[in-house]
Amino acid sequence: MPSPARCAGGNPRLRRTPRPGRADDRAASHLRAGRPGMPSLARQIHRRSPQRDSRGLRRQRAGRAAWPNRHRCVEPILAAQARGQPPNFMNIPSLREVARLGTVHHMLFGRCTRDPDFHTETLHRLITWPELDTFDCCLPFGEARQQELARAIRACGKVHITFAPHLFPGRKLSFSSPDYAEQEQCRVLARYFIDQAAAIGARYFIFFSGGPSWVDGTPEHHRAFRDFCRWLCRSLAPHGITALLEPFDFTVDKKFLYGPLDECITLLEEIGAEHENIGMELDIAHLPLMGEDIVSSIHRARRWIQRVHLGNCCMRPVSDPFYGDNHPPIGYVNGEIDTPQIALALRALADIGYLNPSTKGDLVIELQPFPGRSEKDSLRDNLQRVEDAWQLQASANQLAGLTP
Repeated sequence: MPSPARCAGGNPRLRRTPRPGRADDRAASHLRAGRPGMPSLARQIHRRSPQRDSRGLRRQRAGRAAWPNRHRCVEPILAAQARGQPPNFMNIPSLREVARLGTVHHMLFGRCTRDPDFHTETLHRLITWPELDTFDCCLPFGEARQQELARAIRACGKVHITFAPHLFPGRKLSFSSPDYAEQEQCRVLARYFIDQAAAIGARYFIFFSGGPSWVDGTPEHHRAFRDFCRWLCRSLAPHGITALLEPFDFTVDKKFLYGPLDECITLLEEIGAEHENIGMELDIAHLPLMGEDIVSSIHRARRWIQRVHLGNCCMRPVSDPFYGDNHPPIGYVNGEIDTPQIALALRALADIGYLNPSTKGDLVIELQPFPGRSEKDSLRDNLQRVEDAWQLQASANQLAGLTP
């Protein structure tokens, strides 16, 4: 590894051993050769860029769609190094000064959806982790388990706790159904989850439209979902809970009605004119699946974003076990999102005022563990990648004469 003098400011974060992978093998070789240039972290990220990936033309095209503005994060560092001016990483506020970091329990511990005792035990563990300021969760079936967990969650000291109805059978029932019986079944289950959200002291309640896809939806489906949104806001209001609509893909995997980001924004404008307790939970991992640009999406949805999920998705090959909306960890080899894309998202979130010391935005990492690695180890890896992304974007903009 290079000496501290060869790294920007001697920052020990920039001297971490490269993670396994072809791109990192090339970066490690470059470092061993002692070639001057970017600090090690920026060099690794530059080498990891989908535009420079050696895995073929399809990968390059996907990378251009997912990360069209690579120069905004990396090129200022390259230019400064060419001038012999090392980046100054010393005056950048830490990510925790502007954000609350969290994770999604039921995604990190996937077995909990099939094993209520495992669900209970792992949620008890997760709420004690000092790395987390906030989290998303649902409760297992069984009244005794729910009461036990509700007491523990209320006393855990975490903030902005969010209820996600992960146990709702969203592939079988749809909040967008115009069928009376199905809509009533949905609302019976929704009331059950609302009671749980109130019991844990949740601030937010995440919901989604369900099918059919935007392409196949009829005016009746759209009208039914608008009515459901109004009903949900009325039902949550007495508990002081805000409903957060989560946009999903509409052509690749989930194929939900909402759907295209601009249509979600239009819907929120309509419902928001009647109810104050509605907003958006924007999942960065869904944007490639929706064909959306990360930076543009954040700016267009800026008025409604109240919580952000950071994650990854896999769009090829179809045979990959993480294909679609299955939340591989950030940095997964066949994924669309790694440190560079997260850096772009964080820069855009800072630009719209979501990340700032006075209010602190919620950044919730939604992931399944890396194959062969534990849940906590995988989460720590992804927390570090997000920290690296914050340092990278802030330093790049500092070099460009901008205030991080």
